[in-house]
This record gives sequence, C-alpha cells and structure tokens, in this order.
Amino acid sequence: AASGSLYQIKAMDVPAGKLRDKGVPIENLSKYDGTKDSIVYLTCAQDLKGATLVFATKMAMVKQVPAEEFETNNRTVAATKLQDGDALVSVTPVEGQTEVVLRTSNGVFLRFMLEEISVMKKNARGVRGIKLARGEELEALYLLGEDPVVDYKGKEVHMNRLKLAKRDGKGSKVRL
Repeated sequence: AASGSLYQIKAMDVPAGKLRDKGVPIENLSKYDGTKDSIVYLTCAQDLKGATLVFATKMAMVKQVPAEEFETNNRTVAATKLQDGDALVSVTPVEGQTEVVLRTSNGVFLRFMLEEISVMKKNARGVRGIKLARGEELEALYLLGEDPVVDYKGKEVHMNRLKLAKRDGKGSKVRL
C-alpha cells in the first residue's frame, strides 16, 4: 500500500459466496484502512514464488526486492522503508524485462537498464531513480516489455524511442 505496508489475508478467511453475492470489504478481513491508504499491488502468494518486485516511491527512490522477503506469517509487515512525506507509487513484478522508464509529474521520462537498480532487502529505502525538480514527484514506473507505448495526457509515448541513459539522471521532457 502507499504507506509501504504489506497486508496479508489467508484464503480460508475469505468467505465463500454465490455468483451474485456482494462480498466482504477487504477492511473487514485485514488491518488495511481504505480511508488512510491505497492499494498499490495485489497478488496471491503463489505468484510471488521466485519473483522479483521493483518498488518506486513519490520521492523517486527505487529498489528491487526478491519476493521471498515477503514470505511471512504476520498479517501486516512493513514492505518498504519510507522517508517522511514519501509514499509508495508502484510495485511491479519483473517478468523478463531489462529496461525501466520513470515518469515524473512534469512529464519528464528517464529510461535506463533495470540492472542499475540495486537488489535490496524490504527494509531498505532504495536508491534515487531520477533527479526531481522542486515540487516534482515520481508518478509512474514502467518496465519495458513487448509493447512499450503508454498514453500520457492523450499522447502516445513510445518508450523504446527514449534515449537510453543512466539511473539518477535528469531525464527528458516529452513534448505534448
């Protein structure tokens, strides 16, 4: 979640229902509070086996974390360490991609190799992904896959056409 917490729900705690049933709010099954937090990534424990997750925060801190770090019996654990005023923006599983693109609130994009993001433990802050201007924050992290085209403010951005740079650079502004 945006607060950097991992909430875990056991499958046996989820009530069985019929097709037309409303279901149970996730808040009733865990300590998650939707009024204070938002869900950044949702998955089942089985899909995490052997996976690596890329974390990105609003203050442009990035890290790779092996999913084994999150194998726990606790219902709630800190999934990442955050600086004051920082929040989690994205948690993305690596599925064979080798390049990353970061996008800021000012429409600045930075493309670099995934291997430049250090593999760390869950309690680490990470490394800086992009140099932010005053008042700017990281809005999105993309792993370049087969279709590296994203829609940004109604314009198609072909991420594989962005200049390949180094992590912690300034990035380039995309003209709209």
